[in-house]
Amino acid sequence: MTSSWVKYVDRNFLSIKSSLINRLRTAVPELTDYSPSNLLIIIIDMFSGVAEMLNYYIDITARELFLPTARRFSSVLKMAQLAGYLGKARVPAQATVEFTLASGQVAPTSFTIISGLVLTSSGNVEWVLTRNVVFREGFFKAIGYVSQFTQVKDYTLGVSEGSPNQSYLLPQDYAHNSVDLSVGTEYWGRVDALGFYGPSDKVFIVGIKPDGGVYVQFGDGVNGMIPQDSLTIKTDYKSTLGVSGEVAENKIQTIPIPPESLPPGVTLSVTNPGRSFGARNIEGIEEVRKSIPISLRTLDRAVTRQDYIDVATQAPGVRSAVLEFNCGLGVRFYIVPFGGGVPNQAFLDEVKAFIENKSIASIPITTLPSGETRIKIEMNITGRYRISATTIQSKVLQALESMYSPSDTYINQSIRTSDIIAKVDNLPEVDYLSLVYIYGVPYLRPSNLSLELDYNITILPNLSQEATWGLVYVESTTSFTLFRNGSQVAMGLGVGSHNNLGSVLNLEIGSIPSGINNADYWDFKTYPYNKDILLSDYTIPVIKPSDVILNISEQYVR
Repeated sequence: MTSSWVKYVDRNFLSIKSSLINRLRTAVPELTDYSPSNLLIIIIDMFSGVAEMLNYYIDITARELFLPTARRFSSVLKMAQLAGYLGKARVPAQATVEFTLASGQVAPTSFTIISGLVLTSSGNVEWVLTRNVVFREGFFKAIGYVSQFTQVKDYTLGVSEGSPNQSYLLPQDYAHNSVDLSVGTEYWGRVDALGFYGPSDKVFIVGIKPDGGVYVQFGDGVNGMIPQDSLTIKTDYKSTLGVSGEVAENKIQTIPIPPESLPPGVTLSVTNPGRSFGARNIEGIEEVRKSIPISLRTLDRAVTRQDYIDVATQAPGVRSAVLEFNCGLGVRFYIVPFGGGVPNQAFLDEVKAFIENKSIASIPITTLPSGETRIKIEMNITGRYRISATTIQSKVLQALESMYSPSDTYINQSIRTSDIIAKVDNLPEVDYLSLVYIYGVPYLRPSNLSLELDYNITILPNLSQEATWGLVYVESTTSFTLFRNGSQVAMGLGVGSHNNLGSVLNLEIGSIPSGINNADYWDFKTYPYNKDILLSDYTIPVIKPSDVILNISEQYVR
C-alpha cells in the first residue's frame, strides 16, 4: 500500500515532515500558516518523529536478520545455532620445550619423563607436559610438548531442576572441548547438536553467550534427555588463560622433578626455545560470523577440496591452512597456528585427528607445520628535520612488523620490495631511504619434527634464481651433506660455520639434535638475493626487529 503523503524513501524526521508539508500545500492551499506554533504543524512534527522511530526499528530488525549486516552478537549467535555452530571457548597455548642435562653430562641410561608433569613460566603460569619424554642413553637433550592449562576436578555446576532445556554457566577460564560431565553418578556425553538425539540419550551441548560466557545445556525430553530433578551436576575441565597465557621464548624454566626419579647424578633444566602458539580467547562476533558459512558449507563433513581446507581452519588453535594433494600419497595440510610460530607434533596430531573425524574419503592425511621465512633487511634512512634516530627506528620497526606479523601473514604470501619501500617512505618521520639488501632466511622443514635444528643461513649476492635444497645427516661421519636441486654441493658439514656453499649461501649449524638418525633430512627453498620474494614452500613471511639493520641519518637534531 502506497501513500501519496509520505514516500517510501522518506525515513528520517526532516524528510517526512518536508514531504507532509509539501503535500499539504497542494491539498489544502488555503492553509498559509506553517509556523512552528501552528497546532497542525505541531501534530505533523509529532507524527514525523514517531514515523522516524518506527522506521529505525524496522531497519534495525531487518539489519539483524542478515549475517553480513548484523551488529548484535546475540543475533549472530542465533543464526549460528540455526547453522549448527555453537562457537569456541578459550583454546590453550602450546609450546615445545627442551630438557637439557647439566653441562658436560649425558644420560647414563635411558629414562622417561612422564606426561602430566607441571612446569611453570614467569608469573607462575602452569604448563602441563602432554606426552612422555624419552631421554635416550648417551644424549644430553630431549624434546617435550606442553600445553597451558590446569586440570580442575569435581567442579559443581549446580543441581538439576528437572525442567526442559536447563542450562548452567561454566567458569570463564574453561578450555574448549575439555568438559567431562556427570549428573548424579552417571556420565553424560557432549555432542555438537541435540537435534540428532532422542528422549533417552544422556547428552548435552556447550555454547557461548553474547556476554562471552560459556554454558552447558541439556535436552527437552524430545531431543536429549532431561536430567532427573535434584541431582548434582559436576564436571572435570581444563582451566586456561587463553591468549593471556602466551609466552615468549625461554620463559618456561621451572622443572619440579624430584632427584630420586632421575638416574643418579643427573641434573635437568628446561626451557622453551620458541614462543608459544595456538592460543585463543572465546570467539567474538567476527569469528562466529566467519565460521557460520563454513559450518553450512561443510555440514560438519569434508568431501570436496574446499571442505577439507574449511574443516582444517575450524580446528582449535588453527589460524590458516592450505592443502596439497598428491595422487597416491594422499593429502598434506600446511598449518599456521594462532600467534604464528612452528607448531609441534602434538598440535599437528590434534589437527589431523580433527580432520580425520570429519573426512568422508579414505585417504591418507598428513599435517605439517607451515613454518616461517624470516626476512632480512638493511636500509639507509634519512629522517625528517629534527626527528631523532631513536624515534625513526621505533616507527620503522613497528611498520615493518605490522606488514609481516606472524599473527596476520598468510601462506606463500609474496614479499615485494616496492611494498616495503613504500611503507617506510610514507612514514611521517622518514624523508627518504634506500634499500641495501633484502633476502629470506628459509625454514628448514624436517623429516622428523622432534629434531630441532639450531641453524642460521645468510644468502649471498650471487644467488639469482630460486633453488631447492636438502640437508641430509650421515650418521657414520656425524655430519651433514648438502644438496642443491638434486646435486651434491658439500659434504662433511658439522657444527660451526660453512661459507660460500654453492657460492650462494653461508650456513651455520649450532648443534646436532639429539635423537638424530642416519638419513634424517631437512628440505628448504632459497629465493633470489635483493629481489621480490615469491614464496612457494608453504611458509609465511615474518619480519623480526633482530633481522632488520637500519642506518639512520638525522637532520639537525638538538
